[in-house]
Amino acid sequence: MSPAATVPRLVERSWAGACGLGLRLVLALVLLVIVVQAAIVVHARPQDLITGACGMADIIRRAVPPDFGKIDMVWWPALETIDLAIFGTVGGVIMALPLAILAAVNVTPSRYLYYAARGVIGFARAVPDLVWALLFVTAVGLGPFLARLRFPFTRSECSAASSPRRSSIWTWRRSMPLP
Repeated sequence: MSPAATVPRLVERSWAGACGLGLRLVLALVLLVIVVQAAIVVHARPQDLITGACGMADIIRRAVPPDFGKIDMVWWPALETIDLAIFGTVGGVIMALPLAILAAVNVTPSRYLYYAARGVIGFARAVPDLVWALLFVTAVGLGPFLARLRFPFTRSECSAASSPRRSSIWTWRRSMPLP
């Protein structure tokens, strides 16, 4: 085998290949600069994970095995948390279903309803969870009922926004011949 066969063939690259490689290197460098800048802005300190490992290990050591002697203090808040998730999901589905149907181009009965539904979905997605929480705190005060009111709003906008613009089920039914 000749020594020339083992040398990388960078000379034989075309200009397009060299430009593509250069572009990838520049993009990788830009991405690296963005990550470093983000780490500086958020004051990321990886050494805190190393120094905090003792605290994390202490929490795990005290949690395993669980102390079932304190179950009477824990079961009600745990049940309340599960109920919040159920209430939020069911409420979100109830709110999202009409919005998703009206936001599908091929099913909505009116263009005005289509744009109104898309506007409601867009508005709900634009308002952060904290703003919804602040609005409901002024209405009902603090407590689990606040979370029960806030969860459907954050869940419905996600459910309605993730639905397709065209509902394939309705398209399929419309294309079926009538009996």
